[in-house]
Amino acid sequence: MVQEQLFFVSLGTMKILASTLLLFLSGLTFGQNYHAAVELPEMNIMYRGYNNKVEVAVNNADSSDVVVECSGCEVKKSGSGYVVNPTGRSRELYLSVLVRQKDSLIAIKKIKYRVSNLPYPELYWGGSKNGTKANIRSKKLFAKYPPDIPLNATFKVLSWELQTKNDTITGSGSNLSSTQETLKKITVPSTVTFTAIVMGPDGIRRKKTGTWKVDTWEKSPQYGVIIEKGS
Repeated sequence: MVQEQLFFVSLGTMKILASTLLLFLSGLTFGQNYHAAVELPEMNIMYRGYNNKVEVAVNNADSSDVVVECSGCEVKKSGSGYVVNPTGRSRELYLSVLVRQKDSLIAIKKIKYRVSNLPYPELYWGGSKNGTKANIRSKKLFAKYPPDIPLNATFKVLSWELQTKNDTITGSGSNLSSTQETLKKITVPSTVTFTAIVMGPDGIRRKKTGTWKVDTWEKSPQYGVIIEKGS
């Protein structure tokens, strides 16, 4: 009698997508000890220059007997799961799950993943996302993912350019203290624009532009009244 083995793989950092990538329905029993897994292949994606966290489990197999191999990437054990890093410029990779039985390895599953660069982050002026109203007194510019992109990637602001109706100034880093005198010149509610060069964990420099509505300096809350949050 052939013993069935079922495995599942989920991307640990992508909490929202993990539930849709593979649904492990081991609790369903219909007269016999049936187990089911549902895959959504279009959601299978790995990112270059990023620690893609993967969790693997095989039914009826001890975790110490589970082996994960990869073609087109490096895979390392990390805690209870694995970290996968795509290598080269290939647009796809294959993750193989095997089980050690005595002196041999039994192949259980081979999964194809698309490989892509990390998506662009969003700009935040203080605690305000691009396209919203900001506190003109905020002194920090951040680049990060909004809540609907569950990736734990940190971006650094390398340089920025501020454009108002009458002025354009430039600076480096995330500190905006040097914009104070320019922003104080705004005498009516206005829209201002920041264009920033940011870099993520993959080392790629990305250009990102954001616009915000602001009140005048005098009508805006004192710095520190509004708590600024960044990544």
